[in-house]
Amino acid sequence: MYLLINPSSSDIHRRRGPPDHRRDPVDQRSRQGRTLRFPSIVKMSRSDHDSALYYKPGFPIRPIHRDMLGRVCGPSIDIGNDITEFRRLENCTVVEGYLQILLIGDKNNSNINQEFFRSLSFPKLTMITDYLLLFRVSGLDSLSTLFPNLTVIRGRSLFYNYALVIFEMTSLKDIGLYNLRNITRGAIRIEKNPELCYLDSIDWSLIMDAEFNNYIAGNKQSKECSDVCPGIMENNPQCRKTMFNSNYNYRCWNSNKCQKECPERCARQACTADGECCHPQCLGSCTAPGSDTACAACVHYYHQGRCVAECPPGTYKFEDWRCISAELCSKVHLPEYDSFIIHGEECMPECPSGYTRTTPDSMTCTACDGLCDKVCEEKVIDSMDAAQSLKGCTVIKGNLHINIRRGREYCGAPQRRDSPD
Repeated sequence: MYLLINPSSSDIHRRRGPPDHRRDPVDQRSRQGRTLRFPSIVKMSRSDHDSALYYKPGFPIRPIHRDMLGRVCGPSIDIGNDITEFRRLENCTVVEGYLQILLIGDKNNSNINQEFFRSLSFPKLTMITDYLLLFRVSGLDSLSTLFPNLTVIRGRSLFYNYALVIFEMTSLKDIGLYNLRNITRGAIRIEKNPELCYLDSIDWSLIMDAEFNNYIAGNKQSKECSDVCPGIMENNPQCRKTMFNSNYNYRCWNSNKCQKECPERCARQACTADGECCHPQCLGSCTAPGSDTACAACVHYYHQGRCVAECPPGTYKFEDWRCISAELCSKVHLPEYDSFIIHGEECMPECPSGYTRTTPDSMTCTACDGLCDKVCEEKVIDSMDAAQSLKGCTVIKGNLHINIRRGREYCGAPQRRDSPD
């Protein structure tokens, strides 16, 4: 198994935030001066990671509901260097955390991987709770077969303010995520993909609210692409036209798949593949109209097969998208804590600002008499997302590096596109 780690520390990165991709980086500078940095890849055995990182020994890696939720995989998945690592995505419905696919194959000999990717598919995957990153994966020419039903990227934790990053993918010809309906938080960055077309035919405003922060540059020039949406050649256009970036055009992911758009009558709600309006608690799409049990993902929280606005009594919010019991919360842990705590109807790794654990082993918090001491690990602050991770810190254990970069940052508070105003 390949994990992203901080080369200067023996600590495996924790699940609660993005991986520590800020030390010993490979800098990739854009024309705007902003920087993407990709972490070192260090080979580790699977026993170094699995249940010990997130759940106490003897507890299954993820509680599995055999209904709408399916199989939840995580915490986070890194697929790097070895094609066989894709087996970790088998039967996954949700990736809780981020999904990174990077450094696979030889860009000068992509034919070896191309046939493999065209037969590789994970149709059950519908949601990623953090971000999706693809970097230097040779032979992958489209994501349409790989993730045909990926519907929602929540962006709970971001990669330098981005929820979707496609960078230096030398073989990629189209994105092809034709069922992607919602990027809840964060922007996208699509850069330096020399063969990538069908970028002007995507209306990102149908998928996300922060499209003005998107960065798309250094890909194949539009005039060199022959972007033809379905039905155009037969003089029978199948896709809808929208106005995006001052361009009124047909919207599609490739020559076979139109970009989906819900009817105006659905307002900000999701819709089925046939354009019927989903239940207000559905996010992205649904398989049946008006049902809170048929959602691809939930606007607020998932509980026992249903999407709900609030977690019911006796359950607690977890990872900002599902409800769990106190017993399950007690089974979750991080390396520096024996257990998570329950506070404010939420299962979380530590007490919020102004509170401290009642006892070191307690699952409850007590208000501090004055300012609480909160010790935080050494950090590099180079984005709004990273700065927010310092909330409540009174002591930094080590150094605090502040790296001010040019270019716009995504500063918006987390918002769910399909939630009521």
